[in-house]
Amino acid sequence: MRHVIDAHQACGVEHLDDARAVFQGDRSRDHAFTGLIQLYNRRNVLTTPVPVGISGGPLGSLGILNSLQLYAQVIEPPSYVCGPTGSTFYSAAVRIKLKLDLLTLAPVTDTLVGLGLLQSASIGIGRLDVYADVARGQGSLAAVNAAAKAVTLQVAPGVADLYIGKIDDGVFFSRSPIRDSDVDFGAIGNLQATLVLGLASVNIPLEVKSIVRAQAPFSTSVTMSGNFPQTRTVSSSTMFVTNAANSLVTNLKFRDMPGLGLLQGVVQPLVVTLVTKVVSPLLAPVLSGVADPLLKLLGIGLGEMVVTVEGICQTCDDFKLTKAADKSAALPGATITYTITFENTGTTTLGNLKVSDPTPAYTTYVDSNCGSMPAGLSCTVASKPEVGATGKVEWGVTGTLAPGATGSVSVSVKVQ
Repeated sequence: MRHVIDAHQACGVEHLDDARAVFQGDRSRDHAFTGLIQLYNRRNVLTTPVPVGISGGPLGSLGILNSLQLYAQVIEPPSYVCGPTGSTFYSAAVRIKLKLDLLTLAPVTDTLVGLGLLQSASIGIGRLDVYADVARGQGSLAAVNAAAKAVTLQVAPGVADLYIGKIDDGVFFSRSPIRDSDVDFGAIGNLQATLVLGLASVNIPLEVKSIVRAQAPFSTSVTMSGNFPQTRTVSSSTMFVTNAANSLVTNLKFRDMPGLGLLQGVVQPLVVTLVTKVVSPLLAPVLSGVADPLLKLLGIGLGEMVVTVEGICQTCDDFKLTKAADKSAALPGATITYTITFENTGTTTLGNLKVSDPTPAYTTYVDSNCGSMPAGLSCTVASKPEVGATGKVEWGVTGTLAPGATGSVSVSVKVQ
């Protein structure tokens, strides 16, 4: 994780003359969406046992969205690996649900009334549930050239399956694969109409579902050289979001509307056409403006995988770090303090340590400090951003860290 340590310290040495590397699926932004997703344990498995409320954001400014509720579940945590050529790593497998409260959309229904079968008709669409289920991306260390300070990786982003409709919470929060049979029709609005015959009024629920299964992407070769750490985003396709939105529309299915009685065969196809035309423009902004940015806070994206190479080192020592926040939820303007605890879990004394941590996404720097240090170690804040700015904090730790010894540092940030 970029917020942990640089490569030298991950390896426990200062030398850069052997063919090994520290690399990972990016976990630098696990404390996702301004600290509102809870970080449960040291394996960085996240979940939202209760939904997180978020304002309409960019979609609200487009006149599309009032607000949304976010549900998130990390099915599998990402990996952080130090090893030789052939070592493998992977990004997190993440599942999110976006429960969208839309500004009520009311398509023009002249074509329905024009049939002569309905005296009046109105359609209101006010909600939509969108799911993204992103499998873990895979990668391997293909080559390391210590002399040239170059690392070559083979990276394949995770498959992203998308759904519209309703998935039972018991299925969503499990770690089992989502099957087609798990996706039910979900309510998005209503058709209210008065029939010409008998002037009877009907209120027909509009329920839809859509399933898009992505194809497994090909592996891409990525080479990084020069100064480390370096981060790259590997994409399976620049058109992934657009193609995914189009596929959701193409696969959109409507539950039958028996409440229309004998008029169903004539009226329902027109209703489907009207609703599809209204829903279609929503999907690309929802995926690109909400779903994809949320996933990127976890180091992945729709059709993307973010990989960080921390550096090249001689050996891989057992230097363990954990990062914990002082609160599980925070609103804009609040301060979050992260404590980074380090431990020598190996049998060799470690020296020349340096801990670094960038400000998380959507936060600015407030303060940083050294915490408790074991005997034989001293700590200073070597570099830091200006208050209110973003950037990386570095702590210089001098002395040696004995096997089993632990220490800590902290950084405080303000949520934007």
